Amino acid sequence: MKPQFIWGYKDELPKVSQFKVNPVINVLDPEINLYELTSEQLNSLKFTWDEEGDDVWYRMLMVDDKPITNKYHGAILHFPFNDSPTDLGDDYMASSTGPAYHYGNGLITDSTVTRKIKTSTGSTITTDIQGFQGYGQKFAGDTADNFYSATGTSTWRSLINGLTRATFATHLVPYDNSAVATTNQFIWTIDGDDSEGMFLYIDANRKFNFTCSGVSLQSVNSFDFDGEKPYAVVLTFNADREFDNWKMFINGSREDTSATSWDKDDTIQINSIVEMNFGVSGASTTPLTDLYKGFIEEVVIYDKEYYIPPEENEYIFDTSFTMDSAVYSTIYAAGNDHTQTARLCIFDYHNIRGRSPKELATTSSISWKVTSV
Repeated sequence: MKPQFIWGYKDELPKVSQFKVNPVINVLDPEINLYELTSEQLNSLKFTWDEEGDDVWYRMLMVDDKPITNKYHGAILHFPFNDSPTDLGDDYMASSTGPAYHYGNGLITDSTVTRKIKTSTGSTITTDIQGFQGYGQKFAGDTADNFYSATGTSTWRSLINGLTRATFATHLVPYDNSAVATTNQFIWTIDGDDSEGMFLYIDANRKFNFTCSGVSLQSVNSFDFDGEKPYAVVLTFNADREFDNWKMFINGSREDTSATSWDKDDTIQINSIVEMNFGVSGASTTPLTDLYKGFIEEVVIYDKEYYIPPEENEYIFDTSFTMDSAVYSTIYAAGNDHTQTARLCIFDYHNIRGRSPKELATTSSISWKVTSV
């Protein structure tokens, strides 16, 4: 038997504690003169926390009017992309079973119904142990069959079509600067053959782009795609806003918004959802161009708008758009109070996935009441 050298490493979780929420302006404070208030943020809250970690990647603040158990609260589609060769063989090839993804409204649990993803004949998507948190998937970007398809159903359409809130989180490592010199590289598409489709891609200038129903966002910065640098691309959506309905964040920093391009109250419209593709443009089974070359691990789609605090220890949160306007009017017309909850997740470059505080840096859930006064 030949000697073997086996090594591993452990990246300790960031530490987060003392998660609290208070109004930015406490109107019940005896020292506050209500007659002197003018343009203060009376509807805003201030979240504070203590944070420790030398490799914090980005943060996600989750807010809802229901208990928030873990990171997957509100996830309607979850692609872990962490399958190992033990599960799948050396590569996916033309697997009819493929790795599992999860779908379903509300909290995803181990008992959630699973569906399968498959690749086309000749695909060169392979598993790689050097992912963010173990195995991830590598896209070669050099074959016409470089796609990873989640076959669509009417259930798919019902999950995404008509959403008034959404968050799309994608973790990836693009490999090749030279490959984007002449073409776009599509990371994923939803209903890609339709004008209402959704597209996340890298352009020839090494910028991230997102398009939905013809409304486009583009990162301000160009990035270095060297096969080493990781990127967390988070897109958030809220139909109730007068402007900035869509926002794009790269590695925790806001890069672009839809400004006034999206009309208030317009929901996400998906006509058919033939499938969701990874690594290619459109929904064709034999795409010839726009192939993504790189690594992807975990894509999560939520039916909530979540928030990306840019700095440690404090975040000012505008509560104006936390619920649909119809929900607000129903609650407050009856003179009722309303309880909301929040949880903060902090991701480093390896600990991005998990449901417990032992797997992921996350706070306990905190709650507060919104009154009808």
